[in-house]
Amino acid sequence: MADPVTILGAVAAGAQLVDVAASALLNTILLVKKLRDIPKKLAATLDDVEKSTSRVHYACSRMLLPGSKVSEQLDPGQISSLTQVADDLRQAMDVVCTTLGGVVGPGLSGNGKTIQRFWRSVLSVNVEKDVADQLERINRLNDELLRQLGMTSLELQAAVSQTLDRVASDVRDGQARLLDVFDRDHGDLRVAVEAHHSATASRRLQDISTASDKTQQTASQIQGSIAISSQQMQEIY
Repeated sequence: MADPVTILGAVAAGAQLVDVAASALLNTILLVKKLRDIPKKLAATLDDVEKSTSRVHYACSRMLLPGSKVSEQLDPGQISSLTQVADDLRQAMDVVCTTLGGVVGPGLSGNGKTIQRFWRSVLSVNVEKDVADQLERINRLNDELLRQLGMTSLELQAAVSQTLDRVASDVRDGQARLLDVFDRDHGDLRVAVEAHHSATASRRLQDISTASDKTQQTASQIQGSIAISSQQMQEIY
């Protein structure tokens, strides 16, 4: 199994080939549309192919070429689908460019002025039918590639949304765990502070009680001394 870098390189290379083929086809269509008396149905098909090819050209240059964030996120299934359609489309474009380019040519005279030629003068009825079929196939493949790209974009958006939801859920769970830890730690701290305050208060009360006892003892001694002194003075007088 090829490594991811090789797979992405193959996708980018395929997209580049389609991009080049699309540019060549658009230029060829411009030359063909310079012909006079193009059958209306074929002219309409040319317009449709030109529009869809322009969209494919834009999509490939934006979404699948090297450096695109989209191509980096493709899974094997998406890569397989896009690669197959892109390869079929490139081959179909090359066939039409070869067919039309060979009969239309540059369309310029020696002095650089456009030669006004008639459609029927460059293409036979049989070739016209083949070209029409090829153009319709290109149009279908263009639509299919654009559809695949659209589905891929939606799938990538859904994947990103799921990832964001999962990350948000993980963040919420992490915050909840942190709050639980904080609450537990805070609760332990509160208990410790209360115990410390209680122990400190008990010690202070004990100290106060001891000091009070000493004060009372001292006061009693002073009162005793005063009583003795009073008695002695009475005896003297």
